[in-house]
Amino acid sequence: MKLSISQLLLTAIILIGFNNFMFSQQENLTYKDCLWIKGIESNSGTMDSLKLKSEDLLKKRLNFNPIVDFSKDKILKKYKNIVTKKSTLFVVFKSNEEAENILLTIQRGSFKSTLSNKKIICDKDVSLNKGNPQTGTLVSYLFNKNSLLGEKNGSLEFDDLLLNDKQFKNQLVELIYIPRFLNENEKNIIESYLAIKFGISLNEDKSYYNEKGDKIWDVKENKGFNIHVTGIGKEDFLGLNQMQSCNSLADGLTIGIDKIELSNARNKAIVSDKTFIVWGDNGKNTLLVKQENSEEKRIKRIWKLNTKSSDGLSYKTQIKIDKKLMMLENDSSSPDRDFMWIAIDSTQSKEFNYAKAKYIKATQNDGNEVVFDKVNFSTNTSYLFTIVKAPEYLINQIFNSSKLDNKNQSASGYKLFPNPVVTNENFSIQFNLKETSNVTIQITDVNGKIVKSKDLGLIDFHLYNESLAVSGTYLVLVSINGIIEANKLIVK
Repeated sequence: MKLSISQLLLTAIILIGFNNFMFSQQENLTYKDCLWIKGIESNSGTMDSLKLKSEDLLKKRLNFNPIVDFSKDKILKKYKNIVTKKSTLFVVFKSNEEAENILLTIQRGSFKSTLSNKKIICDKDVSLNKGNPQTGTLVSYLFNKNSLLGEKNGSLEFDDLLLNDKQFKNQLVELIYIPRFLNENEKNIIESYLAIKFGISLNEDKSYYNEKGDKIWDVKENKGFNIHVTGIGKEDFLGLNQMQSCNSLADGLTIGIDKIELSNARNKAIVSDKTFIVWGDNGKNTLLVKQENSEEKRIKRIWKLNTKSSDGLSYKTQIKIDKKLMMLENDSSSPDRDFMWIAIDSTQSKEFNYAKAKYIKATQNDGNEVVFDKVNFSTNTSYLFTIVKAPEYLINQIFNSSKLDNKNQSASGYKLFPNPVVTNENFSIQFNLKETSNVTIQITDVNGKIVKSKDLGLIDFHLYNESLAVSGTYLVLVSINGIIEANKLIVK
């Protein structure tokens, strides 16, 4: 009887004596010809950041997950009698060596195949193309040698270079060996699992799948956004519990459920099984460019983000931007009133709709890091998002422009009238607030230039009168205890 990839791996787990199939990050699992090797999280991920420097943590991790430590993880140098005529091997590794080095060798009879940090050497050399050896490479290797005689299985052997590398220049991150030739669907499932876990984007023509074979990122539906595809998600069957991710190519973007921690194991966020958040970008540049006749600066890079789950919940995320890695302009000359914003468009349109986007101000913009907290995404929804730099009053103008009309009564307890108004004639803002509040008023033109400003102090009942000498469209910004509302005013 031919077993599916899911059944095969499940059988391997159960027969070896593990009663659950969670593939916990603590076990390296083998059964006869099956071999699954993972990095082990030290002390269940409770690292002492005072003892370990951040660069050491990064050196021994890929996408917040531990690499295999041959000195501690009890990995054998050679696994005998496991390689069959038809086999599939998945390997994730990192290598900072410029020279070509052999990492492991597969041998069965006269057949010999070696994996180096540059290529697979077998009947013909196969170049590695899923990732960058220095930042993380995912190798899928399928071989079918029916012509081989004999029944004796072969071996898989790690090179001494991996076993004795104290400087971690060559790192094994994860290895899965399966003693049969997987079909395309099965291969896609394992590749997707490894890609999500380690932040390694598959080729741009590849979709991503959960263990049931359902697409969690469709390359055709997301056409134009298949660069730097990265994800977070939970899949109990494959032991995936990736709560935060950044791309291995270091594009400068990290997204995590709740809060981004030093390691994935320390992120204790809880989501339902088969929940995924996957994103990719359009590959355009990230230089902040000032818009014509405006103080707003935008980048050309747009990301698309898809959420998949059956629980119907929304997910609170934290988003971090590394300005150096993303090559964002470090504009120290910008006025203090300029802020970084993440703009999120949920209109499902192909082009980014800045007028209808939701803008969330950075909670931290110190030095090289920009942080956005409490960024919520609903499940089974697609979003576009990008980065904007602008004064707060201008974002209020953009954010409210699609909602503004000529209704004069505000739900916040004030009324603007008449509207429209004639030049040099008074218009009024009548306040009838439920409680005494600190109120300020700013009036700007369409380019964001402040033409009138008034601090009314603490008021509850108040009538404010003003006039404008030039016809046009203005924005009246009313701040009540720091909460700003924008009101469009027409002057004829």
